[in-house]
Amino acid sequence: MRRPLLAVIALGVTASSAACHTTRHPATTTPATTVTPITSAACAGSGVRVVSASPVAVTHDRAAVLGLLHLDPRASITTVTAAEVDDPIAAKVGLPAGPRTMWLVLTHEPARAGIGPAVNLSPGPHDTLRLVDDATLTLAGAFDCPRP
Repeated sequence: MRRPLLAVIALGVTASSAACHTTRHPATTTPATTVTPITSAACAGSGVRVVSASPVAVTHDRAAVLGLLHLDPRASITTVTAAEVDDPIAAKVGLPAGPRTMWLVLTHEPARAGIGPAVNLSPGPHDTLRLVDDATLTLAGAFDCPRP
């Protein structure tokens, strides 16, 4: 007799506990984060063109972009910004051609060591521009930039 009663009590406690956890709360929306582009981050000679200097709404934040890149710990980050960008090699990495919101990460890199035969890469200290598509977090290009 005690077991069925204990089972009923346990079931009642579980049901009331579930009812407490299924209370509906009004939906909250987070406004889109916007970034004002730093147009100078698109270094000369890269072929990357910032299409607009107007603030852009972004899906991901700076931390997600930098986490994706796995930068050399000796590199110093010069600029991290997002902008509407026309990237000359976006189609090569599977992104649609034409302007889209991308993160531009400009870094000053130490000298490269032991990289084998380099094509269009500076062996000494250099600046590198990396593009990351905001919508997909896809690396959309890396370019050596001439030092000013």
